[in-house]
Amino acid sequence: MKVGDPISTVALAQVDECTFAGPAATAAAPNPKKTISASTFTTHPALVSSMLVEYTALVAAIVRTCAAGTVVSVKSTAATGRLAEGVLEYLDSSALGLTVDPEFGDLKDFVSTAYTGILGAALSYLRMLRDGYSWKAHYEEIASPTGSATAEPEPDFVFAKLGDLAVVESKGTGADLPKALAAAKNGYLKQIVSVAARPLNGSIFPSRGYAFGTALNAASSGAAHVQMACVFGEFLPGAGAASGVAGPPVAPGAQRSLGGLQLVRKANYAELYRQLGLNANNVGTVLSSAPSDITLHQSPNRIPLVVDGEPWTATIALPVGIIRSIERGYYPEALPDAAQNRGPTVVPGTKERNLIFVNFPDHSRVLLRKETPRASYVVRSVELE
Repeated sequence: MKVGDPISTVALAQVDECTFAGPAATAAAPNPKKTISASTFTTHPALVSSMLVEYTALVAAIVRTCAAGTVVSVKSTAATGRLAEGVLEYLDSSALGLTVDPEFGDLKDFVSTAYTGILGAALSYLRMLRDGYSWKAHYEEIASPTGSATAEPEPDFVFAKLGDLAVVESKGTGADLPKALAAAKNGYLKQIVSVAARPLNGSIFPSRGYAFGTALNAASSGAAHVQMACVFGEFLPGAGAASGVAGPPVAPGAQRSLGGLQLVRKANYAELYRQLGLNANNVGTVLSSAPSDITLHQSPNRIPLVVDGEPWTATIALPVGIIRSIERGYYPEALPDAAQNRGPTVVPGTKERNLIFVNFPDHSRVLLRKETPRASYVVRSVELE
């Protein structure tokens, strides 16, 4: 893909609601037979829709999802961000949609699996932003311990907006839509249903769950576009039979939603702090040395990219004013333009033509900067004596 490519569409081509048909499970004894055959899926054609995807926003979403480690850090963000360049090598953009080069199928399995996972997580993130979820946390960072010595399947993310807390599993596939939907169903049953009755920190429970499957359609001759499949279910109080889990005890709706929103919002900024290399030892210096609150504090890591044969770098940043507010115990509301846009807004730099800002609803920025190419060197052949 190239800067300036047409804004693409990615179709949410299949939306299914899952009703678990087996015996009701409990938090203490989850049902071991969470299989597709033991569940009922209802298709919702009215929910089928598309979202707009721009190259710069997709790169920025890959940087923000940073799925390279169970704990997000400067290093894991850089490692994941560098995978973006490989993913984008195989993507093309048109007004009709994203397409994947058929040569993607020639990659080794371990490479294509990493690429599809990275792309699937970024598209799932953009999809949740489109649906109004401004705040994101990695599930394992805010889930209460199970007390079990055995590792249990967990979803990737927790998303929050006022009145709603959603657990989300992203499944990347290199196949077609039917296989992407099957992957989403399995992901929902194994990694969403199993945590519906598991509390997050503060004895807060999610209200719904989503599992996304990404169909790359890479084996196609080029006519098919990237599509998404979604499986979802409600975990509302009293709906235990419908969701396949015993309805957990919860606080009244308003208190529950505000508590969940604050929990995810705090984790969202804790993750950003780690991406920016901020900690208790240096944040005071950052605040005292900044010229103004609109100054952007940038991550020490710049992620190198090659776009249309030219060098670019991607850097994550956060306004100093937002950092100052967080240090005072105030967590800001969503960035109005990005929240209204239901996703990141792409703003070209006014003072620097080679700089593009991608602004997210949580006030984070990803800066894409076109770098000056380094001088080339000619290596002359020599003979060994």
